[in-house]
Amino acid sequence: MELEKNLEVLKKIEKLEVPPFLFAKVIHQFEERKKPQPIKSLAWTLVMGTSILLILNISVWIKMDKQTHTTDINTLANSLELGNNNTFYYDQN
Repeated sequence: MELEKNLEVLKKIEKLEVPPFLFAKVIHQFEERKKPQPIKSLAWTLVMGTSILLILNISVWIKMDKQTHTTDINTLANSLELGNNNTFYYDQN
């Protein structure tokens, strides 16, 4: 008896009209959630690592520019015990 009353009440509920494209909107939201999101910690790690590397390179470059390179090519050749002639294999004409 109680069950029949509940069923009668449920039968009196009116059906609502579903707006068009509602299913398409729901599917679109699910697809948006499925897209992979970049990991923020990984992105920040890469940015910081690249920044540190760039700063290090710039500082070394600036330091190298400040040093004076007074060594002459002949001084370098003599220190490496290289000859100062253009003949190959001691060929003589």
